[in-house]
Amino acid sequence: MLFRSLRTAGRVLANPRFLALFISQVLTQVGGNMVLFALTIKVFDLTGATTSVSVLLLTFLVPAVIFGAVAGVFVDRYDRRAILVGTNLARGLLFLPLVFLDDQLAIIYVATALVATLTTFFSPAESAMIPLVVPRSQLLSANGLFIFGLQASFALGFAVLGPLLNSALGTEPLILIVAVCYIAAGLVLAWTTGSLRILLLAGFCGAFTTFSGFGWEAHRLWDASRRAFWAAVVVMPVACVAGFLIAWKLAGLSG
Repeated sequence: MLFRSLRTAGRVLANPRFLALFISQVLTQVGGNMVLFALTIKVFDLTGATTSVSVLLLTFLVPAVIFGAVAGVFVDRYDRRAILVGTNLARGLLFLPLVFLDDQLAIIYVATALVATLTTFFSPAESAMIPLVVPRSQLLSANGLFIFGLQASFALGFAVLGPLLNSALGTEPLILIVAVCYIAAGLVLAWTTGSLRILLLAGFCGAFTTFSGFGWEAHRLWDASRRAFWAAVVVMPVACVAGFLIAWKLAGLSG
């Protein structure tokens, strides 16, 4: 029974369009939970008040209540692939100001509320794409994989990678890594659209996000620890250059 389930899951993941959707989900869910952990610690350090942390959590939760019904209608009327790519790129860019201004409580609240609002539109578009990219016979397995990815990503992001990276690198490099995760998710999904313009847009956003963060971390280098140095000099440029080159290559193939 177990081996049969694994074989079925393997066949579902062999579908490149579903695999792109699954990778995007893992990147955004792990990244989102990492940043939730880091910002929770940051807000408490800034204010020392549990009320401020509660407000932060509300900025993540309330947009889903307000925009949930509207998001479903919006997703039904417009191109779901464009919504998936656009919301991922926008969320990645919205995290960028927090790399520079993570000590500004109001900016943290506004940025997280906007990201949560975009997530409200992303989630139904993502769910609606599953029946479009897998055959009916594999739909149950595909939904099961998505549920597993959602739960595993929460544990990995909030309980493992969030605490680990926040302790090892600090809040700013962690947020920058999360921004790159969202841009990478947009890039992966852009590949499924087959659109040259969308691929190039995704590559540009990846380059802009990472090199902006790299420049800021390099500027901070004189006052930062060696951990921030390695986050700036090694992790970010490599992730960005790889993302941009992949986007350019795929764009060339599509063209």
